[in-house]
Amino acid sequence: MVTLASHISDYFEQFNSSLTNDFNSNTNGLSTDKNLRTYYVFDFERYSDKVGTLSDLRTFMIQRWHNSFFYAIAYLLLIYAGQMYMKNKPRFELRLWLAAWSSLLAIFSIFGALRVLPELIFVIYRQGIKDSICNNSNAFGVVGFWTWAFCFSKLPELVDTVFIVLRKQPLIFLHWYHHASVLVYCWFSYQDYSSTGRWFCGLNYVVHGVMYSYYALRALRFRIPRWISMIITMLQLTQMVVGCWINLKAWQYKKNGEICQVTDENLKNVRLFKNEMNLTIASKTTHEVTAILNELLQDYQAHIRPRFAGNRNLSSSLTDLILLVNSFGPIQDIDMSYTINCYFRQRWRDERLQFAEHVGVLSLSTRMLERLWKPDTVFYNSKHSFLHSIPTSNRLWRLFPDGTIWYSSRITVKAKCNMNLKNFPVDTQICQLFVVANSASDIHYSWRLGNNKSVNFDGKVLLSQFDLIQYPQYNEIISIDGRNFSVLRVDFVLKRHMGYYIIQVYIPSSMLVMLSWVSFFIHREATADRVNIAAMSVLSLTTLNFDIRNHTATVSYLTALDWFVIMSHVFLFASLIQFAFVHYFTKFGYGEPLIRFQDSFDNEILTNDSMLNVRPSIIYSDVANIHGNSKTLPLSSSHRYFYRFWFCLSGNTDYKRSIRKRTSSFGVNSRSDLDVYARIVFPLSFIVFNILYWLYFLYFQS
Repeated sequence: MVTLASHISDYFEQFNSSLTNDFNSNTNGLSTDKNLRTYYVFDFERYSDKVGTLSDLRTFMIQRWHNSFFYAIAYLLLIYAGQMYMKNKPRFELRLWLAAWSSLLAIFSIFGALRVLPELIFVIYRQGIKDSICNNSNAFGVVGFWTWAFCFSKLPELVDTVFIVLRKQPLIFLHWYHHASVLVYCWFSYQDYSSTGRWFCGLNYVVHGVMYSYYALRALRFRIPRWISMIITMLQLTQMVVGCWINLKAWQYKKNGEICQVTDENLKNVRLFKNEMNLTIASKTTHEVTAILNELLQDYQAHIRPRFAGNRNLSSSLTDLILLVNSFGPIQDIDMSYTINCYFRQRWRDERLQFAEHVGVLSLSTRMLERLWKPDTVFYNSKHSFLHSIPTSNRLWRLFPDGTIWYSSRITVKAKCNMNLKNFPVDTQICQLFVVANSASDIHYSWRLGNNKSVNFDGKVLLSQFDLIQYPQYNEIISIDGRNFSVLRVDFVLKRHMGYYIIQVYIPSSMLVMLSWVSFFIHREATADRVNIAAMSVLSLTTLNFDIRNHTATVSYLTALDWFVIMSHVFLFASLIQFAFVHYFTKFGYGEPLIRFQDSFDNEILTNDSMLNVRPSIIYSDVANIHGNSKTLPLSSSHRYFYRFWFCLSGNTDYKRSIRKRTSSFGVNSRSDLDVYARIVFPLSFIVFNILYWLYFLYFQS
């Protein structure tokens, strides 16, 4: 940094001193030898009679500085006349003209800074801070020309106000007071050759170069980050603080009896100028904001939307949105609704609220928002919504210089969700949120950051019964009562967690079904035991079903859970019916010794001592003669089973009476073939049912 400053000071010491010496020694004009052109001195930077009819530009400023009063008065009169002329006329856009004008002033300021700052750095580096404040060598040479150009430029800078008047932007007091007072002060100060001028010119050139570049880009509709405007404000504050410090040091030097080439009158007047500059930089104070809003709302009609002229629409109002979701849920199956807590942010533009761009963004109380036009945005499928107001109303709005309004509010919305519960609880639901204007069909909505980027979540969403898979956003046009409305839609795709229902429903239901299979391993004579197991299983499942219904929606169709419960009931009833078959058709003993029938098989066994230890089968191996005579038929095994099955289905009482005669004398039944088959068929069929059930609802149905 020291090396760079040394090079700059060496360079400027040579060309500025040579130009200054040449100016002081040559009364007939500046030398035009090659040595001067070597130091990049332009022709318009050389003072000479050739520049004009006056001896030099400095003489023109000294003799005519009082004209600045007339310019300032004419400026104020033109402002008033222009506002009266534009009162009943439409505003001029003039964006390209404003961009061109701001660009011209930006180039002028940047070039002036490049010509003035090297001399300031040179003086500080070689002679110190005191000489940079008290030595007025800046009045000569190249820097002297740009010091004159700085003071003279305050006159054309008045054109800034012309754009504000023609564009019908609010014109605040500090704006026109700043331009008028700075014009008079700069022209007055130039006659004194104030040594502090090198600081004021250098700092102001830099700040104006950045500030007018910012205005030019804003006029061309470039998106400038807000931190840029904050930097410009910091530069203005720095300029004010440094200027006050420079004047204080000059006053101290003069008070100590040291030579400082700045007059007492200039130091007194500069205090007023610095105080005014302080007010200008602090333009966002309550007083100025109030003045701006009073100007904006003087003829403002809040019931008329922007860009509406009489009975014709210039164009539709554009409103873009951003949704920041703070919390999501709960999701209710019973009333088919969901709750969302979010920051709802809208942005629209109202050209009637434009004001000077140098003021910056205004952050205001929400009370002022009640006096402005707002889009009547509603949530079309909302059941109940409310704005958070604890501890104060959770609303924020900002007003931008181009009339753009940014409005944010924290709201909770309970919206309707049209659920299809046919696959419940193996389901995926899409809960939609619709944003639409309540009454105006000429308001066009759009997602500010584009589809799939304008809805965001504050942290990870954790729901008790669902997973939020995705939330795509759409722009739509829907027809309501024959009118087309712009609608924004966001689909919250939710996949249900099955863990709760597996633990609370599927596993208990399956265990009840498996419990009913225990009866297949109990002897047929234990009638009460088997009936109790089946009956209690059915009652338990019914009670479980009632409990489930208290927490699910009442729908007219069967859900996937209903199908499982119904099939569980079917398996339980089937086990009960199976025992009914066993009890009615194959059980003939009662657990007591029976009376032997004449000519029965028991009689033969009891009368034959060699057959006392033989235990008969439950069903005699041969088909009995139903008329009472026992007869062995030469039938195959398949035919015997067929006849048995047919007699059971037909309920043949003769067959039953004939079989009863063949029970043992002790009334003890052996195992039933139906129980043997049921031990295999029931579990196997339940397994097959589960495989088909889960394959269908998990894969095919989804």
